[in-house]
Amino acid sequence: AATDLLSGPDAVSPPPKSWSFHCEMPSGAAEGAAVAVDDVGNAYVAGSIKGDTDVLCGKHLKIKGDYDALLLKLSPTGEVLWAKTFGGPGMDAARAVATAPNGAIYLAGHFSGVAAFGANRTFDSGSEGALDGFIMRLDEHGGVSWVRQAHGQLDQKILAVAADESGVTIGGWYEGKTLELRNANGDAKKTLTKTMAHDKDLFVAKYDDAGAPRWLTGASGNKNDAIEALALGVGGRVYAAGYFNSSTLQAGSLSFSLTLNIEEPELSRDAIVLALDSQGAISGGVSFGGAGPEEAHGVVVGPMGAPIVTGWSQSDEVSLAGKSLEGKGLDDLFVVKLSADAKRVDRAWMVGS
Repeated sequence: AATDLLSGPDAVSPPPKSWSFHCEMPSGAAEGAAVAVDDVGNAYVAGSIKGDTDVLCGKHLKIKGDYDALLLKLSPTGEVLWAKTFGGPGMDAARAVATAPNGAIYLAGHFSGVAAFGANRTFDSGSEGALDGFIMRLDEHGGVSWVRQAHGQLDQKILAVAADESGVTIGGWYEGKTLELRNANGDAKKTLTKTMAHDKDLFVAKYDDAGAPRWLTGASGNKNDAIEALALGVGGRVYAAGYFNSSTLQAGSLSFSLTLNIEEPELSRDAIVLALDSQGAISGGVSFGGAGPEEAHGVVVGPMGAPIVTGWSQSDEVSLAGKSLEGKGLDDLFVVKLSADAKRVDRAWMVGS
């Protein structure tokens, strides 16, 4: 059944392998977390790096702390064009990258303590060890156009980005009672506020191309919830995929109940996909899960405008919007195609052994 993904209106033919990339470091370590490709075939690799080296892939850089955020640009033939690092003495990392048709590159992640993002752009996450999110816009040469901070009482991470000509959408999680999206002056321009501080709550937000925060939307529960992937649809619609292990997740007017594992409740975790309109209002969504944990980690929009979601499952059987999937083994891969409004499951596959 998995071969059906290569046929029909949403089929995508895999491109032939044209190059491979490998870069040794004299000391330390580097990790790739995400990749994006622009309209002419340049690849942007986001991740983190540590060590005392000042050269990576033949490009000079400066590592400032335990881990720094890293961005590499590779040509369509795999040549490293430039390498950039951002951060400070703490633990910093890039977790997501996206390109826009107007040539903008958006890099997102988190930092701890005082961190630098280009000349005269320094941010402080507050208390020692606290994590704040960052989102930055760069040009094709690696020049920093702007940087913005996501700040709160405790930790927050930006794990996903999606971009077009109008700006960039971000998603992730935050702890504590508040989350602030700050502008260029460091002032909070969009804020989420809760009456109670839970473990982790998910959020999705939009910045315009000039770096102004346009909207901020959250969903609240009593445990750990997060957005791991984003995709943009027709008319400014946003699809946000992730997971929740709150007993009930309240997302706008929608409520999602966790599939509870009675014998081992700590394993309970369901995948979720939300649809938001161009103003950030949640307009649809589905969740799916079984006795074991499920998480959604990727989402794309097919040629017909329908979101296609992938992730992993550890359940013998997964229930999703009136359909069921049988697990194949301990860790299985699922692919789910939804309706464009994210209110219906059209097709679903489970792949494993």
